[in-house]
Amino acid sequence: MWQLSLGGSKENLEAVENSLTAVSVASTLIESRKDSAQWTLTIISDVRIEDQFTSPITLISNEPLQQRNWVAENRASFKPLEVDQFYIYPSSLTASPITSHINLCIDASTAFGTGHHETTSGCLKALNWLVEQKFTPNHFLDIGTGTGILAMAAARLFNTKGVATDNDPEAIVRADQNKKINDLDQSIYVTLDHDLTSREVNFFKPYPLIIANILLQPLIELSSIICENLESNGYLILSGILTHQVEMLQKCYEICGLKCVHQLDQGEWSIVIFKK
Repeated sequence: MWQLSLGGSKENLEAVENSLTAVSVASTLIESRKDSAQWTLTIISDVRIEDQFTSPITLISNEPLQQRNWVAENRASFKPLEVDQFYIYPSSLTASPITSHINLCIDASTAFGTGHHETTSGCLKALNWLVEQKFTPNHFLDIGTGTGILAMAAARLFNTKGVATDNDPEAIVRADQNKKINDLDQSIYVTLDHDLTSREVNFFKPYPLIIANILLQPLIELSSIICENLESNGYLILSGILTHQVEMLQKCYEICGLKCVHQLDQGEWSIVIFKK
């Protein structure tokens, strides 16, 4: 594993972050010097990134990471989480789950999604917002499912079935394990899919509810086919978007005929709900 650290303006580093999505295992962008608007981008990758970064971007470091058991460390730091009516807890929890809540057992792993990140917790809140609108889908599609947390939340919340996709084989394994742990094996079909063209995705379309917690670039690239898969009067929950990116995303999906009906901000992240 390698860690690349770069300095520069937020806008320039976001462009670099988006361009390196294919080789990035994880990335963080933080403001390091508020007085000069200096930001730091850190990218973890399986391989050394050899790109030559020049002014106005500064190379801080590019070095191998000390070998550590990241999964074990994540699991050790994973605490139970309550988001609205959802309660997410690790399998190591000795106390009983909250009987008045929708309980989901998920262990931290190499797949994304324990509910602690603002993008995921925001999607859980967005699902609850749909309940407040008296919306009850009879099936759904979860794009970029990671651990399967949002698919499982939707299946339990709406008492329905759905398809969960991811382009990472490791995520497919984890999501498949988690749905079985939570007795949702018959409710969620987990499938490897890169561009929403798999047989499983096509078989169940159109969908009254689609959830996609990924990143701005793939959300834009997949916008047309996502909208094609969305049923008339259906809802679309999009996440993985920084607040300043919402306007760009909104314009893209309005071109496809969707209307933004709700926005939920979580720190610097935004969750946007569209209706067809």
